[in-house]
Amino acid sequence: MIPKSMPLGPSACVVISGIGFILAGIAILTGILDLLAARLFVLMLLIFQIILVPIILEHPHVHQAWGGTAYNLTVAGSICIFAASIARRRSSSVLARA
Repeated sequence: MIPKSMPLGPSACVVISGIGFILAGIAILTGILDLLAARLFVLMLLIFQIILVPIILEHPHVHQAWGGTAYNLTVAGSICIFAASIARRRSSSVLARA
């Protein structure tokens, strides 16, 4: 699914995105910079989606591209909801302390 025209090549993109997934997961699980990690994770998934757009436009009958689109948008939306939950929980705890 990764275009061969990526600057560092498909293998490097897989490694870099894998590292991003792992670091976001660790940050969210530990609670260290979890809101930032969640928002950056959404950004990464939306960038993946932008990369998939030319593939979908060139080959609209390729089901893998449509499946990737569904996955990216679903996970990005879910993480947005999760990030909003983290932000709301933090703001309510700050208001409770005041």
